[in-house]
Amino acid sequence: MTKRDAAGDDSGFTLIELLTIVVIIGMLASIATSVFFRQRSKAEGATAKTDLRNAATAEEAQLIEGGAYSTSLAALQANGFRRSPDTQFGVAASTIGYCAVAGTSGRYYWFDSAAGGVQRASTAGLTPPTTATGICASTTPTALS
Repeated sequence: MTKRDAAGDDSGFTLIELLTIVVIIGMLASIATSVFFRQRSKAEGATAKTDLRNAATAEEAQLIEGGAYSTSLAALQANGFRRSPDTQFGVAASTIGYCAVAGTSGRYYWFDSAAGGVQRASTAGLTPPTTATGICASTTPTALS
């Protein structure tokens, strides 16, 4: 027995214990980071869907008030549409309906007035997917800013 052991001064952590703690903290941080980014992506998708539903309401109001669907952001805003700041948004209209596309960070959705409902786009950007039906199959939305 050494003099140090006999005195009971052996306090502190060994290098192995410290490295183990650092590794555990690193693993927890990586898990938390991936969960955070996944939740952020879901929130951005929800924002795009909300923008599309709000645009649909504004388009229908425009049809009732003006007699035709609009491709103008000013006309949509006059009918209560407020686009989220980080969301890209585009709309195309014909005499029988409209197609709106919104998204951010590679997560895009489209709304077709003829087909109804919000759909997840298979492609990034404001161009509707090739599988689109109704108005979105024959028109390409113009980006609005």
